Amino acid sequence: MALRTGDKKSLYVAQKNGIVKKVTLGKPISVSGTNVIDLSDRVRDNGEQGLLGIAFNAAGTKLYAYWSNSNHDNGVYEYPFANGVADKSQQRTVVAIPHPTYTNHNGGNIAFGPDGLLYIGTGDGGGSGDPNGNGQNPTSLLGKLLRIDAGNPAATVQIVDLGLRNPWRWSFDKAAPHDLWIADVGQDTYEEIDHVAANTTGANFGWNQREGLHPYNGGAKPANNVDPVFEYTHADGSCSITGGYVYRGKKIAGLAGSFVYADYCLGNLFAFNGTTATPLNVHVDSPVSFAQDTNGELWVLSQNGGVYRLLKKKA
Repeated sequence: MALRTGDKKSLYVAQKNGIVKKVTLGKPISVSGTNVIDLSDRVRDNGEQGLLGIAFNAAGTKLYAYWSNSNHDNGVYEYPFANGVADKSQQRTVVAIPHPTYTNHNGGNIAFGPDGLLYIGTGDGGGSGDPNGNGQNPTSLLGKLLRIDAGNPAATVQIVDLGLRNPWRWSFDKAAPHDLWIADVGQDTYEEIDHVAANTTGANFGWNQREGLHPYNGGAKPANNVDPVFEYTHADGSCSITGGYVYRGKKIAGLAGSFVYADYCLGNLFAFNGTTATPLNVHVDSPVSFAQDTNGELWVLSQNGGVYRLLKKKA
């Protein structure tokens, strides 16, 4: 889900099949019959591939989309936006991300940071254990957090942080100093939450030498290693972390300052307060993404077809 400047009553929801819908808030909430954009003729929607992330520039005049193509590669593309629709005939490639060998671990979250640059999360390229070693390869765009001046056609992509397995969802904190929180999907045993200041560069989150707080296949901590601030195991049936935002809304006072996340298999939501994770006693089937509206309130997106708003439980 993405928000657009000056459009406070609308939410823009990306479907994995390549279609973006506009949701208008009100009583009742309505979904526009006109697609914002339909990229289904270009997007490869298979397994973990598809339309995986969208974002608007600060002016609301450009829509950016991260999607997988028929060659199994990923990329970020720009589309002019006006009168409620994005023009796919004027598609411009912002960055192409080769993704050879495997089809899983595509990452896909994109968001503009407090510096005005577009940040991009990429998976390690797939395969069990990162067999191609992309996470620790400083020349590969895979297994990284990237950034680029998206509106400048001459700009080149930069590697901000490395050592990620599949940072499927991550976010900036709305409150100063706009810290970055990353929910990185683990291998067989541990799921992790990483946390760094927004102006931090060169952090190495350890994969594939580390899984969570532990050596992976005997790996040692790499240079500039940043350990996760929290991890959990698969012992209870968990399988894949879905981030997540630090709650900065006003409707649920007890959540203030906590990072809210979920697990795809369990479907349960949790709040991490910097020390411990507390169950919220809220369940969403197959939660694949979170979103934050202009008031700091949180939304949860389900792969089973639902878009939900997180509210305070009535007494």
